[in-house]
Amino acid sequence: MMGLEYLIFLRGMSRQDFSKKLGITRQQLNSWLNKGKAARPIPYKHIKSCSEFFNVPGVFISKLLTNEDKVKILNLEIQRLEAI
Repeated sequence: MMGLEYLIFLRGMSRQDFSKKLGITRQQLNSWLNKGKAARPIPYKHIKSCSEFFNVPGVFISKLLTNEDKVKILNLEIQRLEAI
């Protein structure tokens, strides 16, 4: 699973809700998260925006996550929730 998709899932957001927050179309977001040949890379400016929105390092946004990556992201989410 791609990091951006995982982060959207963790926050309990729909793709449509997140695309509105990012100021892009749902189709554009789907093209980034699409698996296979039709997948498009996430532009740097949007990686930066996603990184800031989710408060995670940008490296997690566009990579395919390992289980270790998922645990790191979960720990970051726990820290974020504890700070609220």
